[in-house]
Amino acid sequence: VLLFHYDALLKPTHYTVFIPKRGLIKDLVSNVGRLSGVPSDNLIVAEVTKCHFHKFFASNDPVEKIEDKDAIYLYEMPFSNDTNVIIPVYLWEAAGKQVFSYEQLFGDPLLIAAPRKDCTYDVLYQIILHKLQRYLRTADDNSSWWVPKSKMSNGDLTFTDEDDDEESQTNENNRICTDESEEEGVGDSSNSHKLFSIFLITEGSNEYVKLHNDGNPLVFPRYMGESFIALRWSQDARKRFFSEKSLRDTEDQSSRNNLQAIKLRDCIELYTTREKLGADDAWYCPTCKKHQQATKKFDLWSLPRILIIQLKRFVYNRYRRDKVDRTVNYPLRGLNMSDYVINKSEPEALYDLIGVCNHYGGMAGGHYTAFCINQNDQRWHLFDDNTVNPISEQSVISNAAYVLVLYASEHVR
Repeated sequence: VLLFHYDALLKPTHYTVFIPKRGLIKDLVSNVGRLSGVPSDNLIVAEVTKCHFHKFFASNDPVEKIEDKDAIYLYEMPFSNDTNVIIPVYLWEAAGKQVFSYEQLFGDPLLIAAPRKDCTYDVLYQIILHKLQRYLRTADDNSSWWVPKSKMSNGDLTFTDEDDDEESQTNENNRICTDESEEEGVGDSSNSHKLFSIFLITEGSNEYVKLHNDGNPLVFPRYMGESFIALRWSQDARKRFFSEKSLRDTEDQSSRNNLQAIKLRDCIELYTTREKLGADDAWYCPTCKKHQQATKKFDLWSLPRILIIQLKRFVYNRYRRDKVDRTVNYPLRGLNMSDYVINKSEPEALYDLIGVCNHYGGMAGGHYTAFCINQNDQRWHLFDDNTVNPISEQSVISNAAYVLVLYASEHVR
């Protein structure tokens, strides 16, 4: 997941979190909050697709709705909705005059908190500008990304790339509010040349309203719902002032390998974590005579001489049917299972790996092979149908591992 901090100068941060298969979004939020130090109540979870918000998640939504390919963003928003309104913000590039030019969204969508009272156009513009500061750069002093459209009495200017298309719909659609007599700057007051125009748009409709700098407080709906703000940039303004490189400038709290591989210990900890049953798996309570979303937990009381661990490689529910191909890193020697045994009189048990059953393919079919260790020379071999070949220890760990067979290297009862 990717966390966007409220402090606009902090780089977005990647985190890897492990959630029970029947976990909820609030479990995801709790884990990210613990890792980042951000209060869980201040985090908003969204799925982002093609530069816009595809959906926002409620705290009780199941995480199984999230697929591996989904881009999940978390936004730190330490404000109450009673005094502020949370507004989605998209970056929107206007079509140019060149052939095959078209309007498009770009960059990452943002969330801002605007005051419900006394929020003028300038106040909103400065809030947005503050949120964008990591992505902005200073252009050449000789840049002419804006030019006067005509000798207007109020001195309004317009982007050169946005002249005629919008004017057929509204007379002032492409105007930006500034004063030719004032000193030029990049968005530091109502007197500066604006980098973008601000539109209020309702998703799924063709209706949009351009916000104007008339000095009056803006009125926002109590709940934005399907509405959002779009910042309309000219192609030239985007090219000169928006740093595309900054979009890829993030902190990574988990390496690329960690995103693809997990540890066997993490799997065991999740397996023994208290878990709330889903609505489809509710437990019938004999006392109240109703189905309840009870909690369940697995604990280990004693350990066997030979321990067999099956990794969950297949996901099947109402939302998805997939083969899970993530690599699980497991130790070849010295797996200590004592931490997971609640019987404190049970002696310490250390396990060595002696065999692996591999599965290749999908849910409809596949192929099985096995890795086994020779007890005499401690060398590993691959068993594939009627062929047997020696392999290195490094080859024993793969994303095809399905069943692990371990032997207690120290005595267990």
